[in-house]
Amino acid sequence: MKKVSKAAALAIASVLVFGGMTASVSATTTGDSSSTAVAHYKKSKKQFSLSMKAYKATKQKSNSAYKAALKAWKTANADRLAARKAVGVTYRAAVAAAVATRDAVLNDVNATQEQKDAAVVAYNASVAAARAAKKAALDALGPLTPPVKPAKGKAKK
Repeated sequence: MKKVSKAAALAIASVLVFGGMTASVSATTTGDSSSTAVAHYKKSKKQFSLSMKAYKATKQKSNSAYKAALKAWKTANADRLAARKAVGVTYRAAVAAAVATRDAVLNDVNATQEQKDAAVVAYNASVAAARAAKKAALDALGPLTPPVKPAKGKAKK
């Protein structure tokens, strides 16, 4: 029995797998067709290796850009949340002051009905002004959209 070289065995296997079952063994045992199969395999492997390197470099670049954008967004979001909190504290302080003023007049036994009515009107005006200032301050902050995650690559079929 003849010994079959590794290259010939590879060529036979590739012909059977890729070329179908009708390929003859005698045609693949010649040195010419096995070397072309090996050369084609090496060329395909090199192309695949290059495309994988390019894919990994692109993916790493987009991931690092996303991480930098996410870090910047987290900082901006923390600043925005602190500003929102300050706006809320200012609003609650203004409403509390208006409530205290109104309640002082309403609880005063010597206050006339006109003074009580004026205190309620002043309270409503103070709360409306505080609400408007709060809305304006929150609108000035504007929306903050997070960065978009890089898309996952899809395998080609």
